[in-house]
Amino acid sequence: SSVSLNPLFHQLSPDIYKNLIVWYEEPDGMTDIRNIILYNLSDNTKQVIANDPNNRRPAIYNNFIAWEHQKGIYPWDNDVYIRRQDSLSKLFKNYMMNQPLSTAEGDQELVDMFENKVVWQDNRYDDPLTPGTEYGIQMFEITNM
Repeated sequence: SSVSLNPLFHQLSPDIYKNLIVWYEEPDGMTDIRNIILYNLSDNTKQVIANDPNNRRPAIYNNFIAWEHQKGIYPWDNDVYIRRQDSLSKLFKNYMMNQPLSTAEGDQELVDMFENKVVWQDNRYDDPLTPGTEYGIQMFEITNM
């Protein structure tokens, strides 16, 4: 069945944890507006978590949503951000409001989560003469879930 189908929005990169789905969407396919969306299957509510033209590819696990944020004008200059959901409420609280996990030089992208670990592809050690050739994997461990 369709969770969210809207011909006026491109809906991309879904991820699911229990009854929560996250994705990012571009209204009318415009890349200058991107929203990170949280959809709750239990009560069919949809909420904008972050709205910035540079946000994309979210991941969700437990009380946390992480995504990549393009910090510059170049598509290879992404950071990883995270936000904590208050599990006692349907609303998001400011416990951890859009905090950066990695703001290193180079590209941090393709974030994924499991239990208390957040991983992403990272090219902070990239050779400037041959961009995109030195990727590694970075991990952040959430200590207070």
